[in-house]
Amino acid sequence: MESKDTSRTYGGTGEFYRIVVQSELTERFAEAFEGMKVEVENRQTVITGQVVDQSYLHEILDRISSLGFHS
Repeated sequence: MESKDTSRTYGGTGEFYRIVVQSELTERFAEAFEGMKVEVENRQTVITGQVVDQSYLHEILDRISSLGFHS
């Protein structure tokens, strides 16, 4: 899968996260993580980007879980 950068800029607020999913997400699933950079490395998917608050982080983790993947 090719790297797709859909990063949003939050003006320096929030924390930078690197979330590793123990599967390769297809581009179709990667679209569920708009605003984050999604890359496949060594049969894992790495989702990186700035997270503005805990609510947004939980939203991302819930998406991973609802797709049946584990982080």
